[in-house]
Amino acid sequence: MKLFLTGAVLAVLIGLTLFVPALRSALDKLPWELVGLACLTIGLAPFTPPHIVEKIGMLVDGTLQRPIDWFDMAMHGTPWVLALAKGLSALLQRLAG
Repeated sequence: MKLFLTGAVLAVLIGLTLFVPALRSALDKLPWELVGLACLTIGLAPFTPPHIVEKIGMLVDGTLQRPIDWFDMAMHGTPWVLALAKGLSALLQRLAG
């Protein structure tokens, strides 16, 4: 159930980012280099094993319960969500014109 809710929240956030003009404009202005750097540093830290992999595993297992774990998931997952939203935005722009 938590996995479904997390996916639904991510879908809504990405949808809002792509279809609200002010948010999409801000996302488009964000340089790919900065997003990539954030994914490689914050998104993967600590590097053995990456926290995001551990937190996704906890989410799938249903053991992601403590507030610090949710905070960790949000902190290490945000760069990846930004990269996904930015990639989808670029794809939509390419398809539109």
